[in-house]
Amino acid sequence: MGGLAPPYYREKDMVEKKKISCRVCGKLFEPCSYCQSNADVFRWRNFACSMGCAAKYIDDTIAYRELLKHKKDNICGLIALNGE
Repeated sequence: MGGLAPPYYREKDMVEKKKISCRVCGKLFEPCSYCQSNADVFRWRNFACSMGCAAKYIDDTIAYRELLKHKKDNICGLIALNGE
């Protein structure tokens, strides 16, 4: 056989894979193609490089939403106290 690998092994023929940045650590990763094509369903592989980063992202998002909820409740309470 010749010195060349079959065409599907040649580096120049390889298609560069899509890479996106992890929303938590910023690392570039290859997202799941199935998850990307079914974007209407929330899947961690669309935004995080690992389950650990996904868990941190979800925890941070829940904490942020709770903070916003408490701020809104406090503002509504202050308005009610002032009779507005």
